[in-house]
Amino acid sequence: MLVSARALQGVFGALLAPSSLLTVTFADSPDRAKAFGIFGAIAGGGASVGLLLGGVASAMVNTSQQVGGSVGTALLSTFFATAAASYAASHAGAARLGNAAAIHGYTTAFWWAAGIFGLGLLVALLILPSNGAAPPQPAPAAVAAD
Repeated sequence: MLVSARALQGVFGALLAPSSLLTVTFADSPDRAKAFGIFGAIAGGGASVGLLLGGVASAMVNTSQQVGGSVGTALLSTFFATAAASYAASHAGAARLGNAAAIHGYTTAFWWAAGIFGLGLLVALLILPSNGAAPPQPAPAAVAAD
């Protein structure tokens, strides 16, 4: 159940962002149809490979790590959505507002992720004990007695 829910979360999350960007990037033209065709081919291949690799990854980690990954993804998605909506509300009527709001949202989520990972690294370096033992030295060569 958890594996299938995680797979669906990944598939639909991967499908949402590019499809929404395609609708605002291209006007009604042959380029738009071509872009949707390329996106469909890549999304289909990515979904099939993603399900396979997701199953392998799920088998290699425990449930608490899977839940932690889902919570982290949800947190960063919330940062993205909040920043994009705020940007869109404050710049109403601007040209290519959807693209600019998405870029602003992704940039905000990236910097939040970088800060969280940096803080995690700092905490790990401070909490985890360092192995302060000196590296082993080779034994002195025995001197042959005459």
